[in-house]
Amino acid sequence: MLELRERANCVTTSQDGRYIFAGLPSGIAAFSASTYSLVCTWEAKNVVITSIFITHSGKQLYLLATIDDMGLARLFSFSQDCFFLAKILNEPEDVSKRNNCTKFELSNGGDFAGVFLEGSGESWLEIYRLPKDSWPQELDQVPMTTQRQTSATAQPSGTSEGKSILPVLVMKIKPPKPISGSAFRSPAEALQKSDEGIIIGSGQNNIISTHQWQQQRVLFEHLFRKKLQMSSRVKEVKSRQAMCHFLLPGRILPTGLESASHAAVPSAVCVCWNGCHNLLRYSLLKPAKDKDIEPKPDVVWPCAASIACSCVSLCNSFLAVGFVDGTLTVWDRYLGLPLSVTTLPEDSEITNIQFLDSLVDYQKFKPVNITWKNAKPQLLVLCRNGALYHITAKGGNGTFTVRLTEGSKPAESMICIATPVPFLPGLVLLVSRNGTVSLLDSTEGVEVCCLDLPSAYTLSSPWDPIFAIDTEHQSILLQADRNMCAENAADVKPNSSSLVVFSFTSTPLLEEIQQRKEKATIPLELVSLERRSELYFQARLQSHNARNKQMNDCWQNLRRHAAMVRQQKVQ
Repeated sequence: MLELRERANCVTTSQDGRYIFAGLPSGIAAFSASTYSLVCTWEAKNVVITSIFITHSGKQLYLLATIDDMGLARLFSFSQDCFFLAKILNEPEDVSKRNNCTKFELSNGGDFAGVFLEGSGESWLEIYRLPKDSWPQELDQVPMTTQRQTSATAQPSGTSEGKSILPVLVMKIKPPKPISGSAFRSPAEALQKSDEGIIIGSGQNNIISTHQWQQQRVLFEHLFRKKLQMSSRVKEVKSRQAMCHFLLPGRILPTGLESASHAAVPSAVCVCWNGCHNLLRYSLLKPAKDKDIEPKPDVVWPCAASIACSCVSLCNSFLAVGFVDGTLTVWDRYLGLPLSVTTLPEDSEITNIQFLDSLVDYQKFKPVNITWKNAKPQLLVLCRNGALYHITAKGGNGTFTVRLTEGSKPAESMICIATPVPFLPGLVLLVSRNGTVSLLDSTEGVEVCCLDLPSAYTLSSPWDPIFAIDTEHQSILLQADRNMCAENAADVKPNSSSLVVFSFTSTPLLEEIQQRKEKATIPLELVSLERRSELYFQARLQSHNARNKQMNDCWQNLRRHAAMVRQQKVQ
């Protein structure tokens, strides 16, 4: 058990399992993941850290993206057991004109950072390139006396003198404008105004008049009035939140693979705004020269419904997109084609998607150098009504869906957290609003075990629990508060809490799961770009007959539909 002098607002662990980081009401604290002893703190008065995102940059350098309760985005580097504040990315010169940060994410490895900001009724995304290669050299020059400071003034000497290399703004992305009526008189004129034909698919440069839009809306509401009444609970979100994913070079667009050193560096960022029907892909290798000019996406993926959430697999091969109507689409990034489309039952608005990457063994290969022999990615899908699904995606009719938990439960027993446990392949950590914590078998939907806290403790804020998963030490950490009773009231410090550690090392459950992993692990193959292209063309040749049959079936359906339309006109 790890005792905290203050209640933590967020907890995370480093990827190598060396440290545990906690966001506290007065800063950040780093603990040893093996001994649970305090290593270092960064403290500042009235700075309440509410969110931490961490990535390991190599050479014992960790980058931490934090957000406080005032919406300030701070970027820290952690090295030699000490915190260094690199930059406050949205520090305002005038407090009245401050922009609040709602989300702060880093790419795997720390090459780029994405900052979502809001201010003056607008929202946008800023992408920064981080000088992670130069920071270790600067930190080595910091005097040891400066490193051991634990106050907010503990800065690298280069930073205090303004000589440190700071993050560079690459692009500023704003939400797409609503599609409205057009004044273009011909398709040629619309295409001419479409930025020299570079962007096609966003719907911005259309030739549909305002009157036609109004007629289409009236007709649509008349035909689907029953379904619209059923979905009337889905309200328009005023705040334009977004999701971004940093993507590695793919098979079809191999830009960034010119040298081996660039293979693991993100070459693009995929952005989708809530309430929007499009996935937008922006190149990170060819950013806009003028930072004041809004960059244009180089790829637009139109979708049939509003996007609710999205997720990218650890190997960067697959992109899953969930929609508000309960539809889930899994894209094969290397082929640029949808691998599967799954429709969940009605009243199943998707709120969270996660790939079950624990069933794939990545230890021997880097994500950029692997491919799937048999593309059957598995996903965990959580809906707003509390229903949880396990989906195995495969092309054609091979998609398999299993409902793990029922939806529409009482509010106090609904699931608030459902996340895979990497060191327990096939198991999912479930936390309910009533404070119960359990492990669920994602293949059979059977509860494996319950995680009971000590009798003197209760789960902190069950509706929004604070937890972390330490893959290296095979443990789960849950924040708990000590019960206030007459016997221990004098021993309980105000605003203190504890991290209860559930260790699965050398347990019968872990041994059983490891045996299952050896049988269920998805095979991977080390491949080059040429080999990937060869596999792609082989797959296309093997599916030639099937694609011809699908094309013929499609034409036959169109002919039958056209005949029905002609018959209705005659009548």
